[in-house]
Parts: sequence; C-alpha cells; structure tokens
Amino acid sequence: MSIDFEHVTPPDLPRVPWIPPVLRRVWRGPDVLQIGADPDRAVVLEGVTPALAEFLASIDGFSPLERYLTEQTVPRTLLLDTLRRLHRAGCVVDLAPGGQPPEPARHPMFSGRLVPEIAARSLGALDSQPAEVISRRAHARVIVVGGRRLGPMLGSLLATSGIGRVDVIAHGRVEASDVIPGGAPEATIGEARQAATRGALRQLHRDLATGPLTPSESPDLVILADPWPVSGERERSMRAAGTPYLCTAVRERRAVIGPFVLPRESSCLRCQELYRTDHDPQWRAVAAQLAHAPSRAAESGEIATVTLAAGFALSHALQWLDGERFPESINATVEIALPELTVSRRHWPRHQLCECW
Repeated sequence: MSIDFEHVTPPDLPRVPWIPPVLRRVWRGPDVLQIGADPDRAVVLEGVTPALAEFLASIDGFSPLERYLTEQTVPRTLLLDTLRRLHRAGCVVDLAPGGQPPEPARHPMFSGRLVPEIAARSLGALDSQPAEVISRRAHARVIVVGGRRLGPMLGSLLATSGIGRVDVIAHGRVEASDVIPGGAPEATIGEARQAATRGALRQLHRDLATGPLTPSESPDLVILADPWPVSGERERSMRAAGTPYLCTAVRERRAVIGPFVLPRESSCLRCQELYRTDHDPQWRAVAAQLAHAPSRAAESGEIATVTLAAGFALSHALQWLDGERFPESINATVEIALPELTVSRRHWPRHQLCECW
C-alpha cells in the first residue's frame, strides 16, 4: 500500500527525513546520545532507549517519514518531538523539500566522489533536493582569470566540488613555482601555462568540460584572480551582459576575497577605485603600476596564503551558485592576513559617481 505522506506528515517535519552521516553520533552515557560534533549544531538527547536509538539509526532518507514511524514501539509523540528538535537544529534534512520524493538513484549517498560535498552541504540552507544542488553545479560554467598560483588551484577546487565546466585563463609559460596542488604538473615546465592548466584539470576529472565557451554560451560566474584587477573592457563587458564576478587575490601575505559583483545591483571594481582615489590622490598612478607590472613568481604568494584565498573564494562562489545565501563579499572584501590569521571585512558601498548605478 502506498503512503500519501503529504497528508500524514506534520507540516513542521521533513517528508523524507535524512540524518547526514557527516553528523557523528556519540554516547555521553548509557542513555545520553549526542548527534553532531559542532557545538553550534550538536544536539544532546537524554533518556534514549535502545528502541529510540534504533529508530534514529534507521533515518536514512530512502523512505517517507510515515514509513519510518510504522511498527515502532516508541510512542509516536516522542518520536515526532525528537525529530522536531533535530530538524530545528539542522541535524535532519528533508530530501523532498518541494513535496516530491526523490528517486532512490538520486540519493545523496549515491553521489560518488561528491558524497563528502553534498553530505556537508546538506547541513546548510536547502531550497531543493540535494540531488538538485549536484545537478546545478554540474551545469554551471565558471571562468577563472589570472592568478599564477591562485587561478589554477581555484580551478581545481571548483572542478572537485562538482562544477561541470571550468576554464582557467592563464598566460606565459609554466615555471617551477607553478607546480603546486591543483596546478600544472612538473612535466609541463616550460610549456604554455594555458594548455598545461587545462590539461591538469582534465587529468584531475575526466568528465570535466574545459576550454573557451562557445559564442552561444555565457558563464554563470567569472572569478578574477590577479592581485590587482582593474575596471576595464572585461569588467564593462561583464556588466553589460549581467555576468556576476568575484575578485580574489593574494597580495603579499594577505588573502583578499571580494568584491562579489552583481551588475547593476552591488558595488563594483570601479566603485572601489573611485573610493581609493577619494582618499589617495595618487591612487590612479599607483594602481596603474600595480596592475600592469609584469607577473613575477616571487609575487604569486606563499602556498598558505594561496590556499586560504582559494578556499574562501570557493566558498563564496558555491554560496552563490548553490543559491545558499548571498556571499559576505557583496559590497565588501573579506581579508585574511598572515601570520595573525585575523579575518576582517571591509565595506565598499556603491560610489555615487560610478556608472554601475
């Protein structure tokens, strides 16, 4: 007999519940069970009987809630109250937020190499089934521009997170300092950096699409990874096309993420330049020298700073592509300085003289 779970499931509970296995379960006592290790999410349940523990262990996301509740010796009220508490804490995920139960083959645990990604991502805000998040990433197109070390590493992280089409635009030839995790392999030293980077991406994930987009395609996001990007023809083109872009950079011992620009909706690179000029009359001359100086290996960043910048930038990019939340780098830069590892957020509002309004 089929269960019309849309009508029997209480409205404040998930229709198809799943406790992601990323949440560790530990016993604090004979009848005290903790679910989750992160103190901001963990829930401690007291008075847990073997029957209740067995019920919680059965919540695997393959069946509607009502099916889990059948043939339970634990009072139904206790089961529902326990699930409500876990659901409010974010420890129970609804695999059917839109009301439609998922196909078994689209269960998050069948995501192959992306199982760690989607298991952890499911703990965040979801407006669709986890399988839809995977599909959204698989259809996303992201272009990374520049960044001798940062660009290739960020490209490899995007590919590893499930982004289906990634291209890294790089210039020059591979040098020994470019050989880092996610970068060109040592065997390609001396070869064109663009071809070597694309080859490394394809070697990492053979199902990844890379290379330039066709005239009929447009990127979902562009990431500018050079240390000092300037507003110019590329920025004006992205604004005209409505293409979101994220700036991320390694500047000496500082990782800078932002601004994340939503054309016509948030501040842009030009706004930032105008504010800098307001406070520094010589900024235009300084900026021109910073932006157009030849790329040097010594300025491409120590690996700790590059990794920090890539990780933070990836998080902001995925927040946007997944539709999880608006990144903190909109109208701002998030900056991490070594060796203190202090994280600061610098606000960059829209400038009244900028044409991006």
